[in-house]
Amino acid sequence: MRTNWKYSFKSALAINVQRIISIASLWYFKYISQRKVTFVRRYGIGDVIMSTYALSQFRNEHPETDISIVTNYKEVFDETYHTTHKLSWTNFPVIWLIYEHYDFRIWRKTDRPIPKIISEFIGFRCLDDRIKLSIHIDESRHAIFLEKMVRNRKYIVIQPYASQWNTDKNWSTENWQELISRIQNFGYEIYHLGLEHDPSISGVVDLRGRTNLEESFLLIKHSSFFLGVNSFGEQAAGAFNIPSIILYGPTNPVYSLNPGQTAVYGNQKIDFEMVNDLKYTFGQINDIRLELVFDCFMEKLNLHPNHLNT
Repeated sequence: MRTNWKYSFKSALAINVQRIISIASLWYFKYISQRKVTFVRRYGIGDVIMSTYALSQFRNEHPETDISIVTNYKEVFDETYHTTHKLSWTNFPVIWLIYEHYDFRIWRKTDRPIPKIISEFIGFRCLDDRIKLSIHIDESRHAIFLEKMVRNRKYIVIQPYASQWNTDKNWSTENWQELISRIQNFGYEIYHLGLEHDPSISGVVDLRGRTNLEESFLLIKHSSFFLGVNSFGEQAAGAFNIPSIILYGPTNPVYSLNPGQTAVYGNQKIDFEMVNDLKYTFGQINDIRLELVFDCFMEKLNLHPNHLNT
């Protein structure tokens, strides 16, 4: 399973209604008209990023189709898509880029990455395990920000806390504080991304609530390393091929880990290349030992104690 979180009846009903409408729309698109189609992936920045793989497959297969995307995060997409916040039945055929149906045993096959689930749902087979996600940013529009925060900077990005919908994803602030006190000795600035109300951590460049989405993406894109929990930063780092350590508890890394990333859970770690063979057992994220995360960080960046302050 992807998560040990339980759906309410209302949420479960909505997911299955979306699935039925999407299947009908896929049939309509295939047999009636391929002139236009509307895809829906409104919420969850990481989920929107993970949908880009399926969308790129669809666009490559149907270059003449007029594609609209209903989303709250138009910043992820390039200008060849029509993005909007609103959904109207005049947009039919309407296809939800869903993976949540996999949380119901009746629809689930084997554990697999969310981008693959979405792609298979809209009719594409994924033969390559190295799924490519995408985020499109016009950096020329952010020249001042890049000069101030990125140019000639040696930094890592942390996202210690997920959104409030599942606080069980969050490692304790005490653990984060101790980890930061150790890794700041390696000569990196540490940029802390998050919401304004997230707990503060000393020894970092505090960017909680101080960057917009595109600026957050740019900070991750130009970083040396990303460290965080299972949330949007994980997928942004995957899109930009940034080496990463991701902490897991109530969600399964098989579904969301990207190439170049290492998942840490319980008292274990696993690299992306081996994650498809993982038989995940859900646990508490605070079961993760600080020493394991620190050692994994050292290994990923090929650091040693005698590199301090270099």
